[in-house]
Amino acid sequence: MQSRKKYLLLQVLVTGFLKKMSVFVKYYGSMKNLDKKRQLIFGKNILRLRMEKGLSQDEVAARCRVTKGSLSVIENGGRNFSFTTLLALAKALEVNPRELLDVDFELEKD
Repeated sequence: MQSRKKYLLLQVLVTGFLKKMSVFVKYYGSMKNLDKKRQLIFGKNILRLRMEKGLSQDEVAARCRVTKGSLSVIENGGRNFSFTTLLALAKALEVNPRELLDVDFELEKD
């Protein structure tokens, strides 16, 4: 009888834990998707500004000291990068850093 009570208690605890974990995983997954979407929005803005300036990826990459491949990944929303890279991109594109961030990131959807 004692082992049956322990088993039932353990079952209740595990079930409660799994429910909480599923909520966390669902929330974390939606956050990751939203972050990825925001990176893509930012990358498209970088691409747009680069094209408007008539600059190649090689030119911008050389100006901000990243590889052409890294710049491509940023433009395609595949990389979360540092603040200093943001500043270097702004300088390379000859824009105020504010202009790089002047897009709708859908922040209200957090």
